[in-house]
Formats: sequence, C-alpha cells, structure tokens
Amino acid sequence: MNLRIPLTGLATLILLASCTAGTEGIFASLEREQKIVSLGGLNKYATVTHMSELGAPVNKYFITGGQAMFSRAVSAVTWDKTPAGGRSDVAAVGTTGGAPGNTVWAISGGTLYRSADGSNWISQPLSGGEAAYDLIPIRKSDGVSNDELFLTTVGSDLYRYGYLVKSSSPSTPLTTRVDLGSASSGLAVTSAINDGASYWLINGATLWQSNGATAAEVAVTFDGNAAHEHGYQGLIYLSGASVHGANGYYLSTQSHGSTGGGLYFGTTAGNFTPVKTDVSSSNLSAGEPVSFQQFLYNDHNQSLWISTGASTLTEGTGYGELMVPSNSFTMTPVTNTNNYNSSAIPTYSVGTLFRASNGIYFLGTVAHGLWYWDIATSTSSPWKQQ
Repeated sequence: MNLRIPLTGLATLILLASCTAGTEGIFASLEREQKIVSLGGLNKYATVTHMSELGAPVNKYFITGGQAMFSRAVSAVTWDKTPAGGRSDVAAVGTTGGAPGNTVWAISGGTLYRSADGSNWISQPLSGGEAAYDLIPIRKSDGVSNDELFLTTVGSDLYRYGYLVKSSSPSTPLTTRVDLGSASSGLAVTSAINDGASYWLINGATLWQSNGATAAEVAVTFDGNAAHEHGYQGLIYLSGASVHGANGYYLSTQSHGSTGGGLYFGTTAGNFTPVKTDVSSSNLSAGEPVSFQQFLYNDHNQSLWISTGASTLTEGTGYGELMVPSNSFTMTPVTNTNNYNSSAIPTYSVGTLFRASNGIYFLGTVAHGLWYWDIATSTSSPWKQQ
C-alpha cells in the first residue's frame, strides 16, 4: 500500500488469503496464534486494499488485497472468491463509469482485464507492452466518486508510463498512455484526481499535471518554503463551497524517520499550507510517527477521513478526520466517536476507505479484515466486521 496499500512499497508482501503453507508470508506469526474465522470465503484476518462497486443490473462489490479477489451482491452477506481472466491471483480491482461503475477492471498476472458483469473477462493489451501494476481511482471533486482509473505499469523504464482507463472507449490495445518522464521511473503513482481542468498525479515527492497524454512536474511549496521531503501519499480536490464548505486541494504525506506525516491544504495545486504536521500516536509502539495515506469525503459531517498506517504493517491508528472548511484535525474521528473507539479500528492500519452508492462506508484493513458502518441507517450505528 505504501499504505494506501496498493502494490507499491510494502504492499507486494500483503496477502488476502487465509494462512496456509503457501501463503503465510509476512503475517504468518500473527495468524499462527489466531483461529481463522471464515465469513463466506473472506476471513476476518484478510487484508483489503482495493474496493469497488458495479452498478445495475449486476449490483456487486469487489475487493482485493493484492492476491485473491472476492465479490458479493450488494444485497447479500457471503463473499465469493472471484477469478479474473481465469486466474485466481488478482492484484488490483477498480470500476469506471461513475458511482457505482458500469465496468469493472482487474489486474492478474500483469495483465489488465475488463468485464461488464464481473464474470466474463476480456484481456486489455497496452499499446506500450508494459505489465499492468496497479489501479488508482481518479477522484472527482466530490471527494468520493470516480469515472476513470489511472493504471500504473511496469516496463523497461519501471513506472514511467501509465494509462487512463475509461468505460466509454476501451481500445485494443489501450492507447491513452501518459508519460511521466524518466525522472519518475523509480516510483509508482499513489493518488490521482481530476479537478475539471487537468489530471493531477503524485508519486514519491513529486506532483504532476497532465492533459491525459503528457505530464509536467509542478513545483510544490509549503507556506512558500521548499518542498517537503516526505513521500506524498494522498491527494484530493473538493469544489462547490455549498456542498463541501471549501474549494481546494488536500495533500497527505508519509512519516520520515522519527518525523510523523502531515496534512496540507492549498487553493491552487502546488501551493500548500500545513494543516497538521509531525503526527505521532500513543496507539503505536513507542509513540511511532503516523503515516497518512488516502482521503475520502464524509458528506454527513462535511469532513475528510484520512487513512493511516505504520511501518510495522499490522499496527496502525485507524483513520483521522479533518473538518472542512475549518481544517481542524483530530486522530479521534468526530463522527460516531464512541462506536469508533469501542471497535479495534483505532489500532489497525487502514488499506482503503470506500463509500458505497447506498451510503454505507467500508474500511479495509491490513490483516484485520473488512469493516462497514451503515451510516445511511443511523449515524450512531456501530462499525461491524464483514
């Protein structure tokens, strides 16, 4: 996920399967001490890093944590293992065409696949011949939905090239190739947005502006000072003051050494003011610094949720909440505080945050399964594990 957790950084080590001799990996010592409880094929110690929803007439959720993919009907409870292109190993999943989407995309064995129903898959070649690596939702200005995905790839130039993935015009091969330049080749994109005028992408400590074909690096300042040395992780743009309370760009960063990650706001991309910096948490061993990850807008409370993680993978601090437009931040969410604190989520690393079209919020963790909050029914309902 880095701890988005896509497949960058530490995420390639993360598994979405129960503990077996073949898939123990980094969580073996944890899972060896705990009984695996099956929840219709998805166990309570799964890692979930990607979640998407396919709309009518299919009406299904899809999740993965870098290995197996699972799906279930929106109205159902049971999760079923779901192959893509005949393969059970699915590294990433995402949808295009709105919220919910009309096309689901998955990566398996370095190949990109697409499907209109989640059962019949068509391989999608890439014009540059690279291997598909990760799928990043290109968030719209509501802070939640996406019409497009950004496909990161691996080739002879490592992560230099990516592709815009859309429902409307899938081509064979896919030709919407974005060149980030040779300087970007060592780091994959972790977040992407469309502010209505340009695409904006981040990787490492670099912000890119793109027209969908080429990309140019944009200088980043914090209060007019030199760029932050921490890795950039999350980027979101909110517009429409009547809806969100603020217009502007929010950026999150990872921890660096003993210095905690930070949150930043700017009315223009690249010119940021610190909102909260050098954050640490007593929930982590020895007050370890917090790494901020991805954003999700909470329309019930006019706030941004920010997922967090730590270098120990299974240890974390849940998610924080940033009120909009006051930009006041707390590691203990303002919304549904008591039920949040009574769950174990404040001690988990969060792999993904997702809001379904019916208003239910989902939270995927590292090695602690998938959780949901039925805020559409009641803001005081508890977080529950799937």
